This record gives sequence, C-alpha cells and structure tokens, in this order.
Amino acid sequence: MLAQAPVAQVGSEADERALEVIERTKATRATYSLYSWMWVEDPDGSTRDGLSAEFHRGNRHRVETPNARVVADCEAQTGTGLDLATGERITGRHLAQIACGINTARPIVDISWLGSEPSRFGTVDRLRVVDEANERFYAVDRDGVLVGAEIYPLDGRGCLQSEPLAVDHSVPEGDLFSAESLDRSFVPQRFRRVPERIGDLLTPGRSCPGAGSDRQLGEDGEQSAADPRHVVAERGIEGGVSEAGTLDH
Repeated sequence: MLAQAPVAQVGSEADERALEVIERTKATRATYSLYSWMWVEDPDGSTRDGLSAEFHRGNRHRVETPNARVVADCEAQTGTGLDLATGERITGRHLAQIACGINTARPIVDISWLGSEPSRFGTVDRLRVVDEANERFYAVDRDGVLVGAEIYPLDGRGCLQSEPLAVDHSVPEGDLFSAESLDRSFVPQRFRRVPERIGDLLTPGRSCPGAGSDRQLGEDGEQSAADPRHVVAERGIEGGVSEAGTLDH
C-alpha cells in the first residue's frame, strides 16, 4: 500500500519499525471511532481550535472536521469529500491517501520510530514523519488508530496539535460511509466541547498556541467565537477538500 507514496530509503531498524506502523494505520480492519480536539495556529498567526472525528470499519473510513467531511474506501483507494462552507463535492484517490491512516498524499522524505510507551489508550508507538512541507509526530495504538497527531510546517509558519477525547470500538448506527451520508454529522453531542485533559500524548517541549490554555467557552461549556471554517485538522482536507496538503489552504 505504501507504494502509492514514495518513501525515503530505509536505513535503520527504527525506520523499518516506522514503516510497519505506517502500514498498520493504512491496512487496519479494526472497527473504531476516534474523537479528538485540535489546536491550530494558522500561517498568519491566528489561532483556532475545534473537534474532529474519525470512523473506521473494515476497509471503510470517514473523517469529520468543522468544515469538511470525507468518506473513503481504503482498499480501493477512492474517496469523496464535501466542503461544508461551499457545498463543493470532490472525488479522488488523494482523499483516500489523506484519510486512510497516516497521510501519504505527499512523498515522505524521512521517517523515524521513536519507541513505544503506555498510555490511557493502551501501548502506543511514537512516530516522526517528514514530508516535503511538514514535520509530523504521531501516537498510534495497536489497532492502527492515530490517537495523537502533531504537525509543524518546515517553514515555521503555523502548527497543529490534537488531544484525543475517546476511542470507541464501535461506530455510530446508520449509513455513515456512503457519499450520500456526507450531508450530516455522526459525532455525538457529548464530544462537542473542549477537553479538560491536555497534553499527555504531545511531544515534550513543543506547544501549539492555545493548546490547553486561554480557551474561550460559552456558558454551557461549548466553544464560542471561533469560526469553524478556519479550523485546520490533521487530515489536510479542511482547507478545501481538493487539497492534498496538511496545513495548506
């Protein structure tokens, strides 16, 4: 499956292990729902935060961000995306490369396995991935779920960090993997609030502005004042479903 995205030559046992972890995220057949909160600094210095979710069953995957939704067949490498701001729909193989497991839409130039460690989601593998534009860090569980993700553009402009809220080994009821299902969200209401727990899966010494601090909430605990169309989530689809980048708009 990794042949679809060029990968730098493997030169160490750690790199071999990193490839195995990437393939685990791409080839998983586990059933799960992942709910995460994302903190983002945009290239212009503005900060945003918001909810993202991923659903997986068999070879089918779904991603939801505040401004885009994507469904993909990870085996057939096909995908359909919906831009919630414009109503535009687009299809293409690159959407599956972005949505299914670790993003391989851009050529990977360096990968490193940083070790494994216990977490509240079980043992996770730590991974560093560098593509042509970004340095990325991931925490991947034994089922191939990306329970943690961080992105730092190589030009130093912007960043992203995610905090996992929950991993459920089930998916919501309904037809959530069809292109027709993109018109609605399947995220339960209980996850639509800023988390209290911050940072135990983040890279030590690095912080995206706003992560875990200065969070603006409404009286009911919901996020306020942020325009969800500016929230950029890990998949790289939220700045426009036609983009194959990660933090690109």
